[in-house]
Amino acid sequence: MINKINIENFKCYEKIEFETSKITFLTGANSSGKSSLLYSILGAIQSREFPFQFSPNGKYIRMGDFEEIVFNHDKSKLIKLEFLTDENNERITTYWKSDKLRNLPVLEELTASSEYYQLHINKIRKYSLRFEYFPDKDPQSEFRSPEMVKKIMDLIDSSFKKDPTEKGNLISNFNKINTKIEFKFSDFDELEKYLQKEENYYLHQFIRSITSIFTKYDDRINYISSFRLYPERTYYETSKINLKVGKFGENYEDQIISWETKKSPKYKELIDILKDLGLLHEIKSKRLDGGRFEILIRTKNKGIWSSLSDVGFGISQFLPIIVADLQLGKGSTLFIAQPEIHLHPKIQAQFGDYIVDRISKDNKKYIIETHSEYLLNRIRLAIAKKRLQEKDVKTYFIDNNGEKATYYDLIFLKNGQIKNAPKTFFDTYMLDVMNIAIEAE
Repeated sequence: MINKINIENFKCYEKIEFETSKITFLTGANSSGKSSLLYSILGAIQSREFPFQFSPNGKYIRMGDFEEIVFNHDKSKLIKLEFLTDENNERITTYWKSDKLRNLPVLEELTASSEYYQLHINKIRKYSLRFEYFPDKDPQSEFRSPEMVKKIMDLIDSSFKKDPTEKGNLISNFNKINTKIEFKFSDFDELEKYLQKEENYYLHQFIRSITSIFTKYDDRINYISSFRLYPERTYYETSKINLKVGKFGENYEDQIISWETKKSPKYKELIDILKDLGLLHEIKSKRLDGGRFEILIRTKNKGIWSSLSDVGFGISQFLPIIVADLQLGKGSTLFIAQPEIHLHPKIQAQFGDYIVDRISKDNKKYIIETHSEYLLNRIRLAIAKKRLQEKDVKTYFIDNNGEKATYYDLIFLKNGQIKNAPKTFFDTYMLDVMNIAIEAE
């Protein structure tokens, strides 16, 4: 996963550097800039071809044009987005300027590197590319080597009876693979054609590897925004291959009925989680005429069944979060904006227990924008009780004076104290420092 982000001239941030962990909290007053930190990551992931393209508008978020996302709306500035990943310790640094025609971000400079390769692209009139690969430092060099390619070609030969002459020419070309390349190109279509040449095999591999970092994340993350759709009394059942919950909570009801119909273990797991949270006792669907169905809820063991639209509003607002989390596999990351909306304080706190449990069982990560002191306190208590380590939680408090945002890297200590917190943090959240230490004993 992305474990460190450096940003310059993005939204309300002139400059910020922050890290993620098993739990990452983004806190602060309304309009302080919390969402902008989420957007820096989600914007890259939704672009699919990042770091060569950056789309501010996509399936997770919509930020507008370059002028709306650059600091102080100053189109002469370059936006910097830098990501460090825990896969191969790669660092990807990008600078973006405004495309005069479309007023959208266009790549100005890219540096991608690890211990065994370096790639640099910058633009003056044309793009200039420099690439160098160090096979002796690469633990996977055997699998990238021409010898491995020959083995693959032998398999192809035995399976498809490939023309021996053509095969020989191809292997001969692979023996000339470049580990060091300098090249100029006008646009990325031209670069794509250049990559098809056999002698550029290593460069092609690493460019594909770099872009796959973010496309793989897209399959292992989801984002649920603070605005979620109101519950409906009835829903039309849809036939979809992809039932992934949308950012506004779309599809969660279709996923529930699918799990229920197929008797999936996820259906029982969903009910068990909702029981543990104290949110409800049971949930089921009821099919109606005309391809419609309704979601029915029973909040108590012997309570009556009620329509989702007739029970507490918080249930319908929280269900998409849990369904989205259950859809994601082990090692995934869920981004959530204000999970506490319309939830009783007790359930806000118990959601903290749920997160800790998921981290322990499934190695999941959560990046959460929140105003909930109940959620924060429950995570502090988990640290005090040694269910989490201090390093497992990163908490940032964002303050904004109207011109730019500043941030504080808070640390929840195992003795219940909060390190590095400004007075404005306690004014905003009114957290009781002593109670955590007392409860932990």
